[in-house]
Amino acid sequence: MIRSNRGYQVFLAVTLLSFMGSTMHVLAAAWLVIHLTGADYSVPTLLLFSALPGVFMAPIVGAVVDKGDARIVLVVTDVVSAAAVLSVPAAHAAGSLSVVQLYAVEAVLAVCGQFYWPASRVLVRDFATPAELLSANSTTTLIYQLGITVGALLGGVLVSIGGPLAGLWVNAASFLVSAIGMTAIRWISTPAAAQVPDGTGPSAEYPDSAQVATDPGGTWRGFVLTLQMIRSRPRIWHLTALYLGLQATQRLMSALLVPFLRSLGLGAGIQGALQMSFGLGSVLAGAVIPTIVRRFGGVVIIGIGSLGVALFMTLFSLTHGAGIAFVLYGALGLAISSWVFSLTQAQLQVPSSHQGTYLATSGSLVSLASLCMFATASLLLSRIDPRPVYWIGAVVLLIVALPSVRYLRRNGFVDRCPVAQA
Repeated sequence: MIRSNRGYQVFLAVTLLSFMGSTMHVLAAAWLVIHLTGADYSVPTLLLFSALPGVFMAPIVGAVVDKGDARIVLVVTDVVSAAAVLSVPAAHAAGSLSVVQLYAVEAVLAVCGQFYWPASRVLVRDFATPAELLSANSTTTLIYQLGITVGALLGGVLVSIGGPLAGLWVNAASFLVSAIGMTAIRWISTPAAAQVPDGTGPSAEYPDSAQVATDPGGTWRGFVLTLQMIRSRPRIWHLTALYLGLQATQRLMSALLVPFLRSLGLGAGIQGALQMSFGLGSVLAGAVIPTIVRRFGGVVIIGIGSLGVALFMTLFSLTHGAGIAFVLYGALGLAISSWVFSLTQAQLQVPSSHQGTYLATSGSLVSLASLCMFATASLLLSRIDPRPVYWIGAVVLLIVALPSVRYLRRNGFVDRCPVAQA
């Protein structure tokens, strides 16, 4: 698929650059907000503002992505994101930068991210056939994590040498390059969905999707119907729960990392190394997940993934040395990437015409869960050491994931996933 689709090749290239820039931004913003406030709890508070828009935007996002051109959505979000990021160094140069502006910029980036995530996944599904979808999602996630890995390595060095603003300049540039690349995709690629012969629409390609409502009748009604569909269909419900738990846990880990490193007397360079290790683990996961599913079935992925994240989070919180922390954070990246399989299985149950609505709705649920975690973490970090917060996160993940793993294993749903080479 990669070798034969030039549009997908361009998408992967600009996605790599974009995620490199975004990772530098995460590093830079965390240290910048601590520089402005001097408080550990300011990092989860910053991320709380990044989660808040996602709780309310799912109805609008789903309708826009389903009814519009995903590539245009991606171009607009890139341009708006670049403008928002550039406002920070501009305000700093004018001597007017405040923590309130940082929170506002994170909120704007979060709004753009709410459109970017489902639009990019819809575009990937347009490039792929059903049998190629897991491999395409895994390859795309591998590129995400490769960008995070390289971005973390370069970002840690850049922020250590040039300060947080240097990371923001690079992120703004990556958004603009991504916008140019997404514009080019419109002229060099024909999505696979447009090549489906007459009589083989989404319900025919994806046998279990025929029962999904096909006429949402407006943004809010579509959102409510999607929630009802998720809740009424056990397979989608439990797959979404696994995806939600793993994504929210990953965001919590991001919120805790800087306060944890500060408690050890470590700085941005070590943070970049740990993020690089996490990315390497995720890159490895993206390469091996389709092979594991073909040979052993999906139950291995979802079971070991959830249990592994809880175990490695707990062990990571107990470390005192950078070397062991580097290994454990890489293991976390490997285990937490099992969300790719859960999301793919859920996507295969939803018709193409409703991919945007489903992805936006699931993203809204992730944002809501993350919002609760960030608020709790911000409150706890103002009173206690970061380590117990890791333990609480691991317990919450197990409470969410284990019932879903048990249900899917008992019903054999996760053993029936078509997989083709990307």
